[in-house]
Amino acid sequence: MNLRAKNWKKRLAEEAIDKSSIDDYGECMKANAKKSNGVHYTPNSLAERLAKTMLSYAVVGDAPLRVVDPAVGDGELLYALANAAISKGVGVSLAGSDIDENAVLLAQARLETLVPAGHTNIAVSDFLEKVDKPAPKTLFSISDDPWTADLMIANPPYVRTQVLGAAKVQRLTEKFDLTGRVDIYQAFIKAISWSLIPGGITGIIIPNRFMTVRGGAEIRAFLLKNFDVLEVWDLGDTRVFEAAVLPAILILQKKSHSTRLVKTLFKSVYRTIDPQENLRVVENVCDALDAPGTVRTRSGDTLKVLNGGLDHGNSDEGVWRISTESNEDWLDTVAKHTFCTFRDVGKVRVGVKSTADNVFLRKSWQDIREPELLRPVTTHHVARSYRAHPISRQILYPHAVIDGKRVVVDLEQYPISKRYLEDFRSQLEGRSYLMDSGREWYELWVPQSPQMWAMPKVVFRDISENPTFWLDMEGTVVNGDCYWIVSENGDENELWLLLAVANSRFIEDFYDHRFNNKLYAGRRRFMTQYVEKFPLPDPRLSSSRGLIARVKRIYQGLEAGEDMSHERALIEAEVYACFGIRRPESSVFSAMESEAFDSEPFPQTA
Repeated sequence: MNLRAKNWKKRLAEEAIDKSSIDDYGECMKANAKKSNGVHYTPNSLAERLAKTMLSYAVVGDAPLRVVDPAVGDGELLYALANAAISKGVGVSLAGSDIDENAVLLAQARLETLVPAGHTNIAVSDFLEKVDKPAPKTLFSISDDPWTADLMIANPPYVRTQVLGAAKVQRLTEKFDLTGRVDIYQAFIKAISWSLIPGGITGIIIPNRFMTVRGGAEIRAFLLKNFDVLEVWDLGDTRVFEAAVLPAILILQKKSHSTRLVKTLFKSVYRTIDPQENLRVVENVCDALDAPGTVRTRSGDTLKVLNGGLDHGNSDEGVWRISTESNEDWLDTVAKHTFCTFRDVGKVRVGVKSTADNVFLRKSWQDIREPELLRPVTTHHVARSYRAHPISRQILYPHAVIDGKRVVVDLEQYPISKRYLEDFRSQLEGRSYLMDSGREWYELWVPQSPQMWAMPKVVFRDISENPTFWLDMEGTVVNGDCYWIVSENGDENELWLLLAVANSRFIEDFYDHRFNNKLYAGRRRFMTQYVEKFPLPDPRLSSSRGLIARVKRIYQGLEAGEDMSHERALIEAEVYACFGIRRPESSVFSAMESEAFDSEPFPQTA
């Protein structure tokens, strides 16, 4: 504890602390926590909105509501919930925990301005370590566990697993029966389910990525099995937090024996661009939740707000997305005109991963005697729609195919490569995950399939504001900052058609209707679980054959440096028509975009 914290603790013990002193200490503590630990404290507007919504679902009786925050921080969430309850004449008893002693001191002091000291229990402890899976209840069971709650409100810390350390990750994995990549919020969700009474309400703030990524399938299924999902708020890229956090807020009711059908209310708020001057003005992001359509905040952000229901397909592990009447009509129309998906053309693969790029993927090899195993490599630096900029980088690729099977090469056959790699042997042998699997010290961690590099393939960037897909006919290795697809039946025309659809504004609209998930600055994630679901029209149709011909002309024209904006504009219109969708005016290919598309100089590699 620093000197200021010690002095404040002493004052707390010796005299009454007024609200201004509490606020002053809180701002100091939060600033230090953000800087040193990456802690993201909940803004007041969000805390108040969440508290009031949770309370609207709570069953209130004569006894005080037992309210718990398992990661209490500065007490903002617990304070908001207690304040909302008291304003409605509802009694509360409060409990909370945090591993930060300074935060606990601040939370206790804040809460005691609302609730008598005997009704607050804020402890310096790790909730995940303290909570236990409840034993089966009997008719005579009596619980005096302070963590048993009617209401639980939480903003679990955003902590990467590598920060937690292997030992703690192992304990969490075993205790909470987690699989795959462990995120600490998953443990909190399960711990909360153990601590709530049947019918109890929780409001929890977690990263929104769990709704759409494959790694979130297990926790999606757990939520649907153990809770009624009352509301979902996807606040996406709105920066409701000061840090780069993409939050989802879940309001859940723990299932009880008396099951009931629940229609989930799903609210989505994302930044958008709209030049209109007469947009409705709202105070902040939280107020926008009640204003479907396009609105502008007093701070100047323009937001697109959707209100609908939760759709998770026909599976408890299915992707979560917002469902609105207009959304479903749009997607139904596309489905009727869909012949197959990108996954039907070929598997979406990520590029190679070395986990030692300074060794295998140098910016330049000119300052050394070039190893024999160098091969041209495609990275995101050469990305351009339809046809990449010229390839200039090379990767040392120590893998080959013998008798149809991937093998690591014999370095004795490549003396220059061997001498080069030996200079980095200590670093490469330090990749314990590779060594422990019995592989050679000089292998790539993910080498993919060497026999497939020579095949025509569509390559695309992972993160991009607009889709950027191109055809590689040069047989390059694809780096791990890109994904790639080859036609599994060897039909090259499928790849040309795929390019037409993938680079269109239609696919941006499809992405937003189907997944509605963006990063900051309007960037989308073009990763496997999204791209494999992109639709394709029937390649036998004359309209599809026309698209294929146009894409081939663009591909050739880009090599010759021709202006291909007219062809691209025609593709824009024809792709929409192929799927029975009227092209929105905003999708018109502008002259400015044409100039960027056709004339952009080859980007300098970073």
